[in-house]
Amino acid sequence: MAIERIVAQSSAGPLLGGLDWRPPSNGRHSTRALHEAKSHTDSTHYALLEANGLTRYGLFKPRPSEELLKLPKGALSAAACFALLVGEQAPDAALVLPVESTDEREEQKYLVVVLDDGVPHIDAVVTEVSARDTIGSEERPMWAFSNVKYPNCEVVDHEWLASAGSRGTKVQAIPINPWPAVVLLGLVVIAAGSWWGYQKAQKAEEAIRSAHAAAAADPVPKYLAALAMQSAQRATERADLVTGLQQVFRLDVVIPGWKLAAVDCSATQQRCALTWTRLGGTYDDIRKALPDHTLVPVAGAAGAGTPLLDTAATYVKWPVQREALSKAVPKLPQFDDAMQSAVPLLQVWSTAGLTVDVKPALLWPVVPSVPATFRHPAAVRSGQLLVSGVPGPFVQEVIESAPPWVQWEGIGAELGDSSDARRLNFKVTGNYYVSGQ
Repeated sequence: MAIERIVAQSSAGPLLGGLDWRPPSNGRHSTRALHEAKSHTDSTHYALLEANGLTRYGLFKPRPSEELLKLPKGALSAAACFALLVGEQAPDAALVLPVESTDEREEQKYLVVVLDDGVPHIDAVVTEVSARDTIGSEERPMWAFSNVKYPNCEVVDHEWLASAGSRGTKVQAIPINPWPAVVLLGLVVIAAGSWWGYQKAQKAEEAIRSAHAAAAADPVPKYLAALAMQSAQRATERADLVTGLQQVFRLDVVIPGWKLAAVDCSATQQRCALTWTRLGGTYDDIRKALPDHTLVPVAGAAGAGTPLLDTAATYVKWPVQREALSKAVPKLPQFDDAMQSAVPLLQVWSTAGLTVDVKPALLWPVVPSVPATFRHPAAVRSGQLLVSGVPGPFVQEVIESAPPWVQWEGIGAELGDSSDARRLNFKVTGNYYVSGQ
């Protein structure tokens, strides 16, 4: 068993990732501020970074599996090293480096560091997919291990990162606060002198335990952390959706030996899935007619082990720009206000023959131990919006005229006997977001 957040061994010492970065109380480093940070987070070690006129603590809290493990001596904060190397010239830079591992069975993990104003904002050890989601779609100067996976990046390695190792990047134990021990000793002395003193000491200890239990059960930090991560790429650029819709209209409905049966485009998966019905053709006909598509045989019944002969699926890229929900909608409306403003438009759609299905708004994202009744000024509630039976010429208007707090996620259609994608009835799916305050 080892500390999983040790990302690499270097000549300057072990590099540690996954620290929680936050400013000290009153914005200045002091013993009191450090003890306050420790009491609020149950952290055991810290790195002190003073750069670009800002002071930040990088706090290390052992996971349950690491509580009996010692942090390697001389460990350096990887995020602090990165901030010292590039923070002044590129205050919003991002770093991606693979985590060294001797266990080939484990999924490859990556260190991701994102700076804000030249100091660490995100410091995480995640999978490759999560690494790209964590960085987000915003254009940033990049330092990474491969300019193939991260074009236009500065190619670096762990030794380059460790070259900034200094006292300011060293991870060290948080010193013990002597005052609780002094207070406890005083209570013990009082308890030894009288039964009343003993009772008072017992009540004080119970209050401390209750305070720690209340802090551990506080749902606010858990929810806000999940919200920040999951909303980073939740909004969809509508101009890209319209461009992608034109791509759907240009689809070849019939190719040699095959006819398009259905199309389903997903902004989340960044691709369109096309279902084809065989008209005497073969897979080779599909590959020849659609060289940019990925052919996927459609499997038969569960356990059959062989693909269906008369049905096939292809996937084609559908690049749609994604951005943070807070950037697309800086202020979310209350549910009642949102519905009152949207109902006239939904009624127009219904009168035009469209089927509109609005699901109830529930707390989003769903976080274990955070109740569905949770309320907070930053909380968000979300529900699904499905509009079906949309005529081809009208689907673009549906996409563009929806309120900004509606984020479209997919477009789909079934062709049936039609031979022109513009004459199809489309379905448009998305989510609406309102304030959960």
